[in-house]
Amino acid sequence: MSVNCIKCMDIFSSNLGFGSFLFSFVPFFIHLCFFCFIFYLFFLFVSVVKFIFIVLFFFLAFFILPFFFIFLNFFFFFFLIFFLLDFSILHLFLHSAYFFLRDFLYFPFFFLHLHEFLHFLDILLFPFLTFFFFMTVFVIFMASSFFILNLFVFFSFLDFFFMIFFVFPFFLHDFLYFPFLHHYGFLLLHLDFLRSLDILLFLFFS
Repeated sequence: MSVNCIKCMDIFSSNLGFGSFLFSFVPFFIHLCFFCFIFYLFFLFVSVVKFIFIVLFFFLAFFILPFFFIFLNFFFFFFLIFFLLDFSILHLFLHSAYFFLRDFLYFPFFFLHLHEFLHFLDILLFPFLTFFFFMTVFVIFMASSFFILNLFVFFSFLDFFFMIFFVFPFFLHDFLYFPFLHHYGFLLLHLDFLRSLDILLFLFFS
């Protein structure tokens, strides 16, 4: 590496306020981002396969096996619950893990903006909100008598839940606070872009 490149890197790091030692961690951040992105794609692929399978099972329950109506009602409910738990909670925890790691590694700038603190609270509150939501849906679902009504109520609550507690806060975070993303550099802007893809995927699946 030439002397001019080293001087440019020192000047760039000094302007960012991190110090020249930051560049020793850049390969680690890149590998971490790539590793998390591979896991992200893997779980996304598994969730899409499960989504296709549950659509096929939905077709089977309505058009192929109408005589096992009550049995399929309960079985489809529990299967759908486990599918949604895997796609929403596990996927979100996996995706939020390296965003929390991002905030922790950049700890001096963690509470620099209010939206980072709100995002941190959103990660902490999401398990409790999810548990409350699924318990509410479980009671409504088991109290209903008709299969169609069960699905209508379930997906209505599901869409409302994702829009209020997931899509809308992250939409505000990614778009209203977009001018502040330059504080974290291109790599972290790339991670915010991946989270924006999550918003589109959850809109599609809900």
